[in-house]
Amino acid sequence: MLRIDSNMIWVFINLIIFIVVLWIPLFRPVLNIIDKRRQMIDDQFATADKKNKEAESLKKQYEDSLSGAKQESVQIIENAQKRGEDQYKQIVGDAQNKATELLKNANLDVEREREKALQEAQAEIGDLAMQAAVKIVSSANSDMTDEEIYNEFLKKTEE
Repeated sequence: MLRIDSNMIWVFINLIIFIVVLWIPLFRPVLNIIDKRRQMIDDQFATADKKNKEAESLKKQYEDSLSGAKQESVQIIENAQKRGEDQYKQIVGDAQNKATELLKNANLDVEREREKALQEAQAEIGDLAMQAAVKIVSSANSDMTDEEIYNEFLKKTEE
């Protein structure tokens, strides 16, 4: 069994004195270093949490910005398509107006040419009728018959 004798008691007393004596110069600085280290680790965790929250906030901000940019790009594309359609309609309308105007002018030119040709034909017919009348009057003095005068008139009108 275990005997407790005086040596054993003195060993325990010495051990307690040794711990108390070492506690002041050795264990307090070690405990202070451990406390400082613990504080530094806690500060690093707090800083990491803060930076993590900032990163999450920036991520959300970037995602919102990206979403806004996508919506803006869709809006820009829609506006560009609408402007393109409007320009297309304007160009087609202008082309139709020009075509209508050209057709109208062409019809007016054709009508003028027809009127001019009609006036020239009437003038020529009038001249031919006058020449025929002169020949009839002059042929009354000559031996030409009415049928010969009529045939000559037809030949001149065919030319």
